[in-house]
Amino acid sequence: KLYNKPNARDLTLSRSFTVDFNQNTNGRSWPKKVISRKHVLAMFYNNNGVDALLNNDHDKAYAYFKRALQAEPYLMDAYTNLGVMYRRLGHNDFAEHNYLTALKLKPGAHSVLENLAGIYRITGREQLADEIQHTLAIKRRSNPYYHYLLGMQSLEQHQPAEAKSHLRRAIELQAGNHEFYFAMARTLYILGETESSNRYMGLAKKYSRTKSDQVRYQYKLQAYSQLSNNRQQ
Repeated sequence: KLYNKPNARDLTLSRSFTVDFNQNTNGRSWPKKVISRKHVLAMFYNNNGVDALLNNDHDKAYAYFKRALQAEPYLMDAYTNLGVMYRRLGHNDFAEHNYLTALKLKPGAHSVLENLAGIYRITGREQLADEIQHTLAIKRRSNPYYHYLLGMQSLEQHQPAEAKSHLRRAIELQAGNHEFYFAMARTLYILGETESSNRYMGLAKKYSRTKSDQVRYQYKLQAYSQLSNNRQQ
């Protein structure tokens, strides 16, 4: 989903904008980078195409994806979304072509590979689909953010013991990530392991990258410490 969508008049101005193209952030702080005006416009059209696709307006979706690729011919997401649209319409050959094009632009992209595996299953190529799924499973097991997301999902499902296991694995794979430490601190606090919770909160503060994060973690650390003292009284 696109926030603060730029319009045609905005894109002709010389001033700069900050645009957030990601709705599902889970509170995370994502890195920023400078992109060209054409790329912004392409992402704008791509996001509108996704909205049209969700509303089952395939003609409008196609028009938006086409505009996106006219603005930025190498936008992987647009090819992926075209593949999704063609698959929904039953044009599996066109869907496969667009997925393969997306993979040429970004080899190994997980979401594209998953979609391609789906096409292989639909068209009876089970072995190719199994090979992709096996490769993705191996990659996920070695991806710290995969275990982090599993941990956050477990927390949402009120399963802190399971969350602790996933977060421990995430930290093993990528030490020094303040988000992992903060999630572990929350989990341990829920489990009643207050001393360990405070230790991980301190690590979250230590490895945080911004002053605002440091202030937030210091506040959390003080709050958790106070609550821990109240528990012991």
